[in-house]
Amino acid sequence: MIKQEPKKGDKTQKVYKMNTTWHMQQPDIALGKLTSADEHFIYTTKAKAAELSNTGFTLINDITGAPKFPENKKVLGKVYALNVPAAKTLPAGSLVIETPETPPDNAQIGIYQSGKNAWDLLETKIAGSKLSTEAPGAGIFAVFVNQ
Repeated sequence: MIKQEPKKGDKTQKVYKMNTTWHMQQPDIALGKLTSADEHFIYTTKAKAAELSNTGFTLINDITGAPKFPENKKVLGKVYALNVPAAKTLPAGSLVIETPETPPDNAQIGIYQSGKNAWDLLETKIAGSKLSTEAPGAGIFAVFVNQ
């Protein structure tokens, strides 16, 4: 195939490249502690090894194409996805997200509920640049602050 230079009037196409780091883990081997590749997202469950082995594996990554944010809210830091294989579940656990800067007092961790096509804001504790909450399982998570 011969590559030709585009000429005036030719239709062109833009190509974009997206880089993200995926962190794949088996929760039973990780003893219920799952982390993102940058270690700023930590999910911990106290479920028994047998229950965790049913999950199989998890994937944690930061995402660029997040669902529409709640009204009058913006994201502080990254949006993370914690995924498990289809037809599998991840037991509830505690979640810690570390942000690049100290968040305001009204910052909250949110989880996207695909069935409702909306974000639920979770009761959140803040200690320095770390926010923590109880999470119901796998999902898409972000730290929200007022615009």
